[in-house]
Amino acid sequence: MFSSTTGHRLLGTGATATALTCLAACAYLPNFEDLQPNPPDTQTELVSLAPEQVRGVETRELVIEHEGVRTAARYPLIPTAAPLTMEIRTLMAERETQLITSGTGGELEQEATLLAVSDAVVGARIVARGGTAGTTTATTRWYDTASATVRPWRALLRNEAAITALGARVARQLRDDYGVSAEELPEDLREAATVMASPSNDSFAPPAAAEKQQRASSLHDIGFDTAGNVVIRFSPGQAGTGSVPVDQITVERATSDKLLSELGRQAREAAMNGSGTADLSTDTVAAAGPAMATLDCDRVPCVALTFDDGPGPHTQRLLDHLAEHSVDATFYVLGQLVDGNGETLRRAVREGHEIGNHSWQHDDLTTLSPEQVRNDLERTSAAIERAVGAPPRTMRPPYGAYDATSSANTALPMIIWDVDTRDWQTRSTAETVEIATSQTSPGSVVLMHDIHAPTVAAVPEIITRLRGQGYHFVTVSGLFSETGLKPGAAYKRRT
Repeated sequence: MFSSTTGHRLLGTGATATALTCLAACAYLPNFEDLQPNPPDTQTELVSLAPEQVRGVETRELVIEHEGVRTAARYPLIPTAAPLTMEIRTLMAERETQLITSGTGGELEQEATLLAVSDAVVGARIVARGGTAGTTTATTRWYDTASATVRPWRALLRNEAAITALGARVARQLRDDYGVSAEELPEDLREAATVMASPSNDSFAPPAAAEKQQRASSLHDIGFDTAGNVVIRFSPGQAGTGSVPVDQITVERATSDKLLSELGRQAREAAMNGSGTADLSTDTVAAAGPAMATLDCDRVPCVALTFDDGPGPHTQRLLDHLAEHSVDATFYVLGQLVDGNGETLRRAVREGHEIGNHSWQHDDLTTLSPEQVRNDLERTSAAIERAVGAPPRTMRPPYGAYDATSSANTALPMIIWDVDTRDWQTRSTAETVEIATSQTSPGSVVLMHDIHAPTVAAVPEIITRLRGQGYHFVTVSGLFSETGLKPGAAYKRRT
């Protein structure tokens, strides 16, 4: 399914492909005439590691089929670089949404590999094939451990002047080694070559003006080989149609060393050292659900489907529906039902769902004493941990009822809802579908009950309609990731 390919067209990021006046900023750079090209036969391969080659990294595969659209994604789960995992998956989800909502049908295949792995930096390359444009595109992202942030490719280089110098270097090699004419070069490479040839030309736009142009750069798909050279990948035709097909340009280390930032040097060393230099596993305490959130729900529309009062006789069938449609959900279970349904709950966790605490036997917590509230919820959490090997992250008070006393005596965040399907009242598949799909908005928490057969029957249609609107399905913890949920506080939706 995820076959390798050569030659990749570069994705735009909205970053500036700039024409700068270098002046003093270029003092450390080599002269344009010193940027000597490498002969084509000396080019080397970009370091690229499958996630499973790195200790502590797992791979998740996600296949979605929806009304003439098929998407497949393969991406790493990196415990020590969770923001990078989220960035990779969100980039993929944005493309999935674009294709699913386009109405054109088609296929999209996406895969992420690792370009550099160390305690200081983790780099990833995300390749997409197909989609609305029907092309192959690639982009890179770099996780900076020191700042715990994901950086774009530009962070590998010292500044805008260094980016311009690298562009000039690439432009010259395309011209001299591959016969690519100036007219065939991407616009940003033509401008970079001109700037380096005339570094004091005041006619070029200053950085502030260049940033407003928001053009994509042809240096976007960048990494390193095992010798520490910079490798930039292209798709056929991306950089002209000379007699020799251009898959990549290799910029020798002696030249690129002058251009790299500290992060760039760290990435280069990590790529040169291969996959055996860092252990990306973590000792984070497990919980009854996915190990980490993988979507930025501020960038793509997310919804959390939640099911209360089980497990019950229909829960396995519900899990079948969720698996068929590649959907994650959250189950708020009653403690008294856990021991007899351990395998059902373990299956749910294996398949990416989250288990939450819904009290022992659905008592209204506002009618209990502080000690009774604590005992009830602790007893339920202990039962969940015995069944699945980890405690719950969140709880839902029965009836959505809470007061100051019950809030003060729960050690977990309280998840309410903003979409009540009233399935417990109507017992109607059609009405459950209508409410769930008409009242949901980005960030919604949808309340349903897997103890009712009509509700379970409604789930496939709910998924189909919401997915057609561009929604992605996440667990409660995934929906509220990075929002700082607090014990005893109540949350109805992501805002």
